[in-house]
Amino acid sequence: MPQFTHPHFQDTATPQGMEWEDDVNLPGASVKWLSDHGEDGFRAKLYYVPPGWQYTGKAKTTYFGKAQQFYYVLFGDLTVLSQESPNGPVKNTTVQKDFFINRPPKSIWTWGEGKLSSKGAMWLEVTYAQGARVGNGPIEKPIILPSK
Repeated sequence: MPQFTHPHFQDTATPQGMEWEDDVNLPGASVKWLSDHGEDGFRAKLYYVPPGWQYTGKAKTTYFGKAQQFYYVLFGDLTVLSQESPNGPVKNTTVQKDFFINRPPKSIWTWGEGKLSSKGAMWLEVTYAQGARVGNGPIEKPIILPSK
């Protein structure tokens, strides 16, 4: 792999490993950046939310016009909401360990109200530019739908 130029191992789940940062776009969540090659079409992050986490941000509903996202739940539980279209019904799903979420382009992601995790949760988020391939970047900014 041409982009794999500096192999390293990281202990990502314990406080002694890479530091968690507060995520400015997901209030109350912590993030660890694993790879940020947005210009080349690939980004990977680990997220953690504590038990009882609630979404308090302003941009609740987002989608990408061309980018593809994948989420893999490493532990815990998380309630996610999705829509097939802006006016379509909201689907409420509680995901747990080993749950895989595929977000193709134009899929709508919505954070709900109230407690969204009872145990806390950690998940891997991978974003590819168009075509789910490295080199198809840059990754566009998400489109934010106005609040209802």
